[in-house]
Amino acid sequence: MQGSVPSRLQAFEIAINFLYLQFDRPGRYDIQIHADGVYVGHASFNVSVAPQQEGL
Repeated sequence: MQGSVPSRLQAFEIAINFLYLQFDRPGRYDIQIHADGVYVGHASFNVSVAPQQEGL
């Protein structure tokens, strides 16, 4: 993924589509973001099993 930010001090938002990403098990996961080999930040999230919907 490539992109640019006009200023290093400017806030920005990144959206990542996890449509085909599968996780082995429920739990807490962490994504680290690096730019040119430098740690920029991270995002943590919880994965859970979705309840079964009848009729599907």
